[in-house]
Amino acid sequence: APVDSFAGVAETTSRSEHTTPAVTTASSGTWAVSYWADKTSATTAWTPPAGQTVRAGSYGAGGGRITSLAVDNAAAQPAGTYGSLTATANSASKNATMWTILLAPHA
Repeated sequence: APVDSFAGVAETTSRSEHTTPAVTTASSGTWAVSYWADKTSATTAWTPPAGQTVRAGSYGAGGGRITSLAVDNAAAQPAGTYGSLTATANSASKNATMWTILLAPHA
């Protein structure tokens, strides 16, 4: 399977800093991807966590637009716990969803 493990969490309070959940794997060589999405008419930009490589970002238009950010740390990882990364939107919202996805090593 291409996904080793994953976890998602929904934001419960209005804030601009959103943190991905932690995910643990016993597999070496996984690729840790972090993803944030936010639905609000005010967010127009995201600041990624330090040390992460931005792979994709999208910014919708109009009221209730959805913005998103996807990052990884540009290297396969040893077994361990990943996630708990915080990205910052340029406006506060409680309509955010955060994911940590560990991609399995290529067989």
